[in-house]
Amino acid sequence: MDPEPRTTIEALILRRDTAGIFSYLRDTSAVHQAYGAEAVIRLSRAGMAIPKHVLVIADDLRKSDRMVYVCSGCIYWMEEMRVALRDSMPVNNIR
Repeated sequence: MDPEPRTTIEALILRRDTAGIFSYLRDTSAVHQAYGAEAVIRLSRAGMAIPKHVLVIADDLRKSDRMVYVCSGCIYWMEEMRVALRDSMPVNNIR
């Protein structure tokens, strides 16, 4: 079962709700910031125009050493945000 932030961010992505997504980027929670960065990355790759300052924030988070919880199935662990958001790993594993 997906955690609440995952279901919320997926709904925001489907609605292309940039205000909601950008609020995740500004949240004090590193996990919410990671979800926000993931959403910005996904929408940008899908061709949506994203303001440059928001892309900079998402890119900084994508390179961050901050630790966030991630999971695969029922297994959870901590890893650096830059690892959780790197291009070679599906970013939807962030929990």
